[in-house]
Amino acid sequence: MIIFCVSAAAGVFISDTVYACTYGLQFVGSILLFAIIVLYHRKRVSFVLRNEKRSIILSLLITAAAFGIYYIMTVNMDNPIGNFGVYIVVLIFSMSIHGIILKEKMEPLYPPYSV
Repeated sequence: MIIFCVSAAAGVFISDTVYACTYGLQFVGSILLFAIIVLYHRKRVSFVLRNEKRSIILSLLITAAAFGIYYIMTVNMDNPIGNFGVYIVVLIFSMSIHGIILKEKMEPLYPPYSV
């Protein structure tokens, strides 16, 4: 994954075509690595999906509502939701994991450096 990221960053300085190619490879590589990890840990993934339905559905609904409001607010703009598909997946995942962790700890999460 590091090679994908470094090559995409270096592609910016070479040309737009090289950048587009390396960014596409990074995107495909990250999806493939995600799929490999999910397949490797399929028992754990299915366990979490079975036991955390409520948390996952809640994060799906909150994310869909937020993007629905964003869409309504930007309906008169040209291409307001370009490249937002990636953010939807990241938000759903982050909210779901955060909800599961909070349920286990029953206390808010703070960075270790905060007082």
